[in-house]
Amino acid sequence: LVWTPKMLSAPGNCVPGSPLPLSQAQIESAFAPTFDPASISRAFEAMGFRCGTFSATSGMTCSGRIPPNIEPVALVIPAHFVPSASTDLVLHLHGNNSVGNTFNRFMGRHDFGGLMTSSGRNAIMVVPYSTGRNVRTNHHELQSSEGFQLFMNGVMAKIRNAGLATSSRAGSIGLSAHSGGFYPASRILRSRCTPGETCFRRKITDVHLFDATYGTTGHESWPLNAFVDFVRSDSNVTLS
Repeated sequence: LVWTPKMLSAPGNCVPGSPLPLSQAQIESAFAPTFDPASISRAFEAMGFRCGTFSATSGMTCSGRIPPNIEPVALVIPAHFVPSASTDLVLHLHGNNSVGNTFNRFMGRHDFGGLMTSSGRNAIMVVPYSTGRNVRTNHHELQSSEGFQLFMNGVMAKIRNAGLATSSRAGSIGLSAHSGGFYPASRILRSRCTPGETCFRRKITDVHLFDATYGTTGHESWPLNAFVDFVRSDSNVTLS
């Protein structure tokens, strides 16, 4: 279900179903690499990242540190991605972590590369990892306006320095969250913009919540309102 400002006043309206997903054969025949994976990998490795390859053929996942995030951050680059002056992003915030989980186990459980490939979206997916076990500590580095600004500046710098963009300018940003990721996502939607710098919050065009519509944390009732205010702020944004 996708919500728009008009639909908030007409809850019975639903968006028609999307076309059937492409078959694996269609995906592999339709998407050929638009960049040199070897040179991109070398550029990321020079910045302390490690790159792997997923099929369909061949997107890349490069992981490394991007301050202020303490844990690794995965950048998922589909083969059909076309570098340009501005870069569209999909930022995903996972739920509260559990004892014994690790970055590698987390990435192994989710086919982010396959999702980006199937979507056909000309964007890079950004997946920061967090060991936080509750909404206060999960992705806590991104919950302040200053932290989110620093992180996104770092993401854009890595993408540019790897040769995947001709500038550090961000295009549109899709924001997704699972479970406890709703809280840092709501904080990002409330973040303040820094004068003279890119306002990444205003670049967010679509928000996708997966089992993540929780209205309260303790005595606070505003997290859910952050999503309502977002979809009411602009008729061109999407909340699902």
